[in-house]
Amino acid sequence: MKYSIISKYRSQLMALSMILILLFHSWDLSTKFNIINEIKELGYLGVDVFLFLSGLGISISLSKKKQSFKEYYKKRLKRILPVTYLIIIPYTIYLICTKDVPLSTLFWNATFLYYFVKPIGAFNWFAAGILIFYAFAPLWHKFITKENQNM
Repeated sequence: MKYSIISKYRSQLMALSMILILLFHSWDLSTKFNIINEIKELGYLGVDVFLFLSGLGISISLSKKKQSFKEYYKKRLKRILPVTYLIIIPYTIYLICTKDVPLSTLFWNATFLYYFVKPIGAFNWFAAGILIFYAFAPLWHKFITKENQNM
């Protein structure tokens, strides 16, 4: 199957997905315009589209060039962690200072362990989820391509 049109506009589609997600999480933004309120409800769709496009990008990347697991993981972590920490850490500190959120929330969000233990006040599920996806993607890709060669 060819994904050239999706691949061509993947960055724009991911940006649109992120906007939908941000709008969904902007609870304080309520307007008189029903269309904006209805667009906000599409936030769940934004997550699904973003994950699909991430998976597509990873699949294309793994198919195009040979890279070691170490190179692959290093590239992904360099891409995800700086941006994630730039958002997560200041926002968590803001919540601790203004919303009576426990100080331990900073630990849970910064280490991505929230995904597994769900402590009170922590919230960072998406970054942890996508890192898990990225961790297993090369192994899954290797398995799939090996299975296709055996057919």
